[in-house]
Amino acid sequence: MLLVLIGLIILVWLSIQTSLVQNWLVKQITGKLSKNLHATVSIKHVDFALFNKMVLEGTLVNDQHNDTLLYAGSVKVNLTDWFFLKDRIVMKYIGLEDALIQLKRSDSTWNYGFLANYFSSPKKKEPKRQDDIDLDLDKIEFRNVKLKQLDGWRGENMILQMGAMDVNADEINLQKRIAHINNIDITRPDFSIYNYTGNRPDSLRPKDDTTAIINDPKHLRWNVGNWDIAVNQLTLNKGTFHNDVYTDRKPYPYFDGNHIQFSEINAIFSKVAFKQDTITAGLQLTTKERSGLVVKKLNARVKWFPEAMEFARLDIQTNRSHLQNFFAMRYATFDDMSDFVDKVRMEGDFTNAVLNSDDIAYFAPELQAWKKEIRITGKVKGTVENLTARKLVIEAGKDTYLNGNIRLNSLTNLDKTYIDFEATEFRTTYRDAVTIIPDLKEFTQPRLDKLEYLRFRGNFTGFIKDFVTYGTIETKLGVVVSDVNMKFPDNGPTIYTGGIETRSFALGEFVDAPQVGKINFTGSVNGRGLKASTLNAKLDGNIRSLEVNDYNYQNIVVKGTIAKRLFNGEVISNDPNLTARLNGLVDFSKKVPTFNFDAEVSKADLKNVKLTSDSIEVKGKFRMNFTGNSIDNFLGTARIYETSILRNSKPLSFDSLSIESKAMGNNKVITVVSNEFDGALVGEFSIRDLPDAVRTFLNKYYPSYIKPSKKELKNENFSFVFTTKKVDEYMSFIDKNLSGFNYSTITGRINSRENLLDLNAEVPQFNYKNIHFYNVNLKGTGTLDTLSLTSSIADVFINDSLHFPGTDLRVRSANDMSLVQLKTAANQTLNSADLFARVQTMPSGVRITFNESNFDLNGKNWTIEKNGELVLSKELISADGVKIYNGQQEILVTTHPSDEGTTNDIKVELTKVNIGDFAPYVVSDNRLEGLLTANVDIIDPFGKMIVDMKGEAEQFRLDNDSIGRLQLNAGYSKRTGKVNFGTLSDNEKYNFDLNGSYDLSDTANTAPLDITSNFRDTKIKLLDKYLSDVFTDLNGYATGQLRIVGPPNDLKYLGRLQLHDGELRVIYTNVLYKIPSAVFDFKDGAIDFGSFAFKDEFGNTGHITKGILKHQAFDNLYFDFAFNTNKLQVLNTPSTSKDVFYGTMFAKANATFRGPLEDMRLDVHGEPADSSSLYIRSQTGRESGEASFVIWKKYGSEMKAVRSSEESNLRVSLDVNANNYAKMYVIIDELTGDIIQAVGHGNLKMETGTDGNFSLTGRYEIDRGNYNFNFQSLLRKPFKLRENAGNYIQWRGDPYDATIDIDAEYEADDVRFSDLATTAVTSANDNVRKYRGKVIVVAMLTDKLMKPDIKFQIELPANSPLKDDPDALAILQLIQRDQNELNKQVAFLIVFNSFGPMSTSSQGNIGNIAISGVVVNSISGVLSSALSKQFSSIFQKLFNDKSIKVNFNAQLYNGSNLVDGINNNKLNIDRTNLNFNIGKSFLNERLTFTFGSAVDFGLSAQQVQATKNLQFLPDISADWKIRQDGKLVLTFFYRDSYNYLSGIGARQNRSGASISYRRDFERLSDLWRADRKKKLKPIIDTTSRADTGSN
Repeated sequence: MLLVLIGLIILVWLSIQTSLVQNWLVKQITGKLSKNLHATVSIKHVDFALFNKMVLEGTLVNDQHNDTLLYAGSVKVNLTDWFFLKDRIVMKYIGLEDALIQLKRSDSTWNYGFLANYFSSPKKKEPKRQDDIDLDLDKIEFRNVKLKQLDGWRGENMILQMGAMDVNADEINLQKRIAHINNIDITRPDFSIYNYTGNRPDSLRPKDDTTAIINDPKHLRWNVGNWDIAVNQLTLNKGTFHNDVYTDRKPYPYFDGNHIQFSEINAIFSKVAFKQDTITAGLQLTTKERSGLVVKKLNARVKWFPEAMEFARLDIQTNRSHLQNFFAMRYATFDDMSDFVDKVRMEGDFTNAVLNSDDIAYFAPELQAWKKEIRITGKVKGTVENLTARKLVIEAGKDTYLNGNIRLNSLTNLDKTYIDFEATEFRTTYRDAVTIIPDLKEFTQPRLDKLEYLRFRGNFTGFIKDFVTYGTIETKLGVVVSDVNMKFPDNGPTIYTGGIETRSFALGEFVDAPQVGKINFTGSVNGRGLKASTLNAKLDGNIRSLEVNDYNYQNIVVKGTIAKRLFNGEVISNDPNLTARLNGLVDFSKKVPTFNFDAEVSKADLKNVKLTSDSIEVKGKFRMNFTGNSIDNFLGTARIYETSILRNSKPLSFDSLSIESKAMGNNKVITVVSNEFDGALVGEFSIRDLPDAVRTFLNKYYPSYIKPSKKELKNENFSFVFTTKKVDEYMSFIDKNLSGFNYSTITGRINSRENLLDLNAEVPQFNYKNIHFYNVNLKGTGTLDTLSLTSSIADVFINDSLHFPGTDLRVRSANDMSLVQLKTAANQTLNSADLFARVQTMPSGVRITFNESNFDLNGKNWTIEKNGELVLSKELISADGVKIYNGQQEILVTTHPSDEGTTNDIKVELTKVNIGDFAPYVVSDNRLEGLLTANVDIIDPFGKMIVDMKGEAEQFRLDNDSIGRLQLNAGYSKRTGKVNFGTLSDNEKYNFDLNGSYDLSDTANTAPLDITSNFRDTKIKLLDKYLSDVFTDLNGYATGQLRIVGPPNDLKYLGRLQLHDGELRVIYTNVLYKIPSAVFDFKDGAIDFGSFAFKDEFGNTGHITKGILKHQAFDNLYFDFAFNTNKLQVLNTPSTSKDVFYGTMFAKANATFRGPLEDMRLDVHGEPADSSSLYIRSQTGRESGEASFVIWKKYGSEMKAVRSSEESNLRVSLDVNANNYAKMYVIIDELTGDIIQAVGHGNLKMETGTDGNFSLTGRYEIDRGNYNFNFQSLLRKPFKLRENAGNYIQWRGDPYDATIDIDAEYEADDVRFSDLATTAVTSANDNVRKYRGKVIVVAMLTDKLMKPDIKFQIELPANSPLKDDPDALAILQLIQRDQNELNKQVAFLIVFNSFGPMSTSSQGNIGNIAISGVVVNSISGVLSSALSKQFSSIFQKLFNDKSIKVNFNAQLYNGSNLVDGINNNKLNIDRTNLNFNIGKSFLNERLTFTFGSAVDFGLSAQQVQATKNLQFLPDISADWKIRQDGKLVLTFFYRDSYNYLSGIGARQNRSGASISYRRDFERLSDLWRADRKKKLKPIIDTTSRADTGSN
């Protein structure tokens, strides 16, 4: 039995070892399971070998829906031998091949749920001992294994597929809880996630677990069993990762977050360790994404535990980017990763991380063209919902840079994202900005592109739609400082409030307004809306400066409301050149704009604000109340009033201007009213269509010229009238060359319905440039067929020698044919003209057919032959019979077919044409005369034009020089662009030739003109006018060559000329010098005169040691000369010159002459070398007894002339050592001849010049001389300067402020003491009573030369017999003690060589008082002037009238010693006459009345009785200045005087009228010579603006 049992066991064992039994058993088991599970369970084949190996093939488990749940092609397991007989089972190998695990659900139940229910037991099993099975795997092999989890309930499918996975384990011990694996290799893993909308309702979604997680190392969460797991190396080869979200579109070609696909994933995890709850590993990974992004390297030391995932030593390299340092994600539990936004705290530390824009472009393709490398350094910390970055530095190339701190809250909801950004520095460029934000390109206004770059420092705090920004923005256009709160409501306009400041911000470039420059603005804004339709803001700001039209406006205040294209508020300007205030409404919100505002301009300097070139100042008030956006729909009024305008500091007569436009039915009325002009336009019209209305009419008259209007003409039926008053000063506003048009009238009418055109104009006078038109009357009428135009001009004035009086012009035009007749006459050059022609207008020119016409030119009658025809067009010029002649003079114009082109050649023949008749029209600076005979050929004028001229000028004169006959030739070639010309003069004294060219094609303007001249003994007189500022009387002869080359405005003069027999006169010194011989070198920019000898008119010689004249085409002259001489005339100026000093001077001198023309300086050091005379003038002549009541009124301060830079100015410095060769004459009174004549010695330094300034320093010691005293211009009495008396004159700068110390004596001959008629004489001895001899008057002059302190003394000569006589000395002492008596006796001795009677009466005393002043001040030169000024001052203060002038003078009559036998009782001829008168002016000094009388003192009793004791003699005159300058005066007068011989009360009177003309001249010949003074160029006015007061 036992054997049977053993055999049976063996048989069963053997049977089980067979495949047939094994498969039968498996089939039974799987069949039962299929029946019980109601699902298919099958295994195709099993194989158990020796009870230690198990192989399952074709294992299939379906779910209850008959879908595959598990399929394994092959499962292999190696176990311990006879494992079922052993307590410990050791599994060493697991193999799985061609396996599929598919987990599915569409509701809350998975498809494997029935298996879990079936195998679950209701009874609790005893726990199996842990040491029953040992898992000691050596190797795990998976081949072609796929795991699919299709979760239709949640809407997520995950699929993991591996081509192969090999695991080689070192030790896996379940009991010790150790899993040490050597390596894991996974090949071609493919993991994909697909998300879509699942079936689970929101109500069944799991709720968040709010239970707090406690981290406790003793209670591990991940590694509950505290396993020790280590993998030496985990390798992924050629892996793939897909993450897709369902979309209705195709994936984007760039990175698509809904369709992520990484391929070629190759990764190595080294030293993987799982200890406690921490996983660490070294990571190396490469991959690429579908978009093209390649991760070339991702290296990191990974540390993963329940609270964080850290990537240390992070090193990521992509296509062009490189990120490194540290990154971590921290959380309370790994389950928080499902709520990544709120619960995962990120932490990053990046150093010099490089992020290339090409890599960013995979995520943001708009950055593809940016081509920037971004460098990132900084620390980032926080969750997505609360993220903070500190010390963040982001650089993108050299253009974009960010350095700052940022905090972001609620980042996932942009509308609620809170941003706190502090920018230490942020800068970028417009190019980078539009690359990042392409929508910026859509902004055309303002011009963001003009910013070019941006730098920001400041803060940004708030939400995307509600934030405050404060900081400074720097751009290329300037700086903006903002402190603004901005709000962007979802359903409303933008709201903003805050302050803004700009610093030198180029506003004009920003808003595309080229006339606007930089703005400096500070202000506040409070409003809503940014679009024109929603804008409503209050603005309160100050424009510190704003550049407009190159002017910088300052201090402009803006206060008001801007709403929907409407401004209502106030603008105040406090600019130095614009003080104004505007208050009111400007409304553009309506279809037709409305303007309703008041403005007041207190000051507007239009020149300073760069609106006008002239100096114009405006102030006034403005009232605007109208609607309209064009002139055609303008309705309302615009008024300017209480206005004043100053132009160049002169007031213009402007006060107000009013424009009104109103509709009256179908008609519109526009009126313009001002104090200077009025105008009205009435009817049916469109001002914008007026040009088309005029074009329509003109097209009918000149269809070839005027094309028809493209616009269909509406009904235009209107009339206009325009009248002016005094508008002359305003015309230059229209055109600076225009003036006149005062009191003009222009009227007209256009009626397109009736085809009528009328135009009438009456202009009394107008000027254009230098052409003056007088009494212009124009009348034009027209229809759509014909235009008739007549015009009469009383005179057309061109210059003094040419004007056209009585000019009549008549034109009748129709359909391109016009009859033109011009009649005129003139004086001198052109005497009259009568021109008549038919003019046909053509598309490209005109055809002119002359009727017989004539004109008088310079007294010669020229005739234009009849039927001469001239065609002028762009393609053709034709002349047939165009002949103009006068006697032998003839101009003939003909044409003939050209051999060179398709047009005609022109031939102009000139025969004996008088050059002087035509030259003034071409050359104004020089006078040209002569007879010209020439032929001019113009070949192919519209093609390759060639001009050839050959001719001869006979009897040619240039200015005042007769040159003779000239051979002339000239030519021009369009091909070369050059004009060639030449002149040959083979005449006595003018033998020269000239050849040159002008290159018109020289666009660079380097040297277009090139002239070479050869001179052979040619007079240099022609150069006189070019050096006339310094020299005159230029003469001499030159031989040599001179080349002139360069552009006309910068010519170079090169060559060498030899001069002989030269002469020139220095204008300032009036000395003529002769140059026997000299050689002058013409160099670039200079003439080197070398060194040469020259002589004065007396043969004295001087030497030029250096002579250089620098110039720029004879402009900007600069002199550098030096000369010396032992004896030479250096001064030869006459008394008629206006210089402070004059005379004749011969000197030994060294001198230099240097400086530019406007600041020349002559420095002379020398001493007189021969007899010389030097006269020094006083400041003014002061003869007594003169007064003028014609006082010129002055407005403002007197202008000081500022010399133009181009005007010549010479400063002369003389350092003279005076000696006895020179006589010094100091002129006290040039009018009377009061002169101090002296010979002496001393050093004098004089500074003078053409600017009129004169200074004199030095002391002149007088050795001998005279004082020539003149009494009232009647008597000339010489005083002799006492020798060896220490006399001197000393100057300290001001020549009129010299000090003197001079003793002079006058010797009166044949003087008698008996003439004194005093008891002192009658009681004296006989020698005294009978004395007739010499008496000396001594004058002692001290203090100021022009107002000396004069004391007198009467002495007897040393050899006089009365020298020691006591009676004579007593009489002289008696006179000396009474100053008045002394002055009187001095006057008698000087004037009459006699003593006068000593005064005894009161009347005599009065006379003595008066006459004493006469004597003393005559010598000093000021009696009458001083008395007149004194009385004038008293009367002006008394009547408070500065125009009152008083004149006082005295005259002395003494005849007692001249006439014998006169009865002094009846007629006293020894008396004093005092003249006294008062003047008053009216009518702005044009009318002056003078009233006065004369009183005689010292009369006899009979003479007193004759006057009836009333000596008042009325003297009345009235002066009327006919000319404003007072040169022409009309005088009415009435004068009384006494005839003492005719009896009592005998008066004589006379009355009448006179007219006088005054003219200043230096020579008598100047009276008959025209004024040839050169006109001064305009000089800059540096004076203040004149006021309206008078001086």
